[in-house]
Amino acid sequence: MKFGYFLRLSATKVLHLIRANCPDFIFEKLFTEITKFKLASGATALLAGTLPEEAPRNLRQMFSRAVVVSGGSTRLKVEVLDVEVSA
Repeated sequence: MKFGYFLRLSATKVLHLIRANCPDFIFEKLFTEITKFKLASGATALLAGTLPEEAPRNLRQMFSRAVVVSGGSTRLKVEVLDVEVSA
């Protein structure tokens, strides 16, 4: 999908139904699995203070490269309707 939309799929049950009823090659053409991380609540406090000895020397630099704060992007929310799958 283009145009800068972010598609959030929160209906795990429906995705499992689709996966269970579709051959793998069809499901893989519909969806790709991604890993997401959410910033921990104490992350900025940890970075602002003295880092633990075990932390890499360049942790702050790596963190600033890994975390990009952006806002105002267009979003598309997908809500689940009652779905029945017939096999």
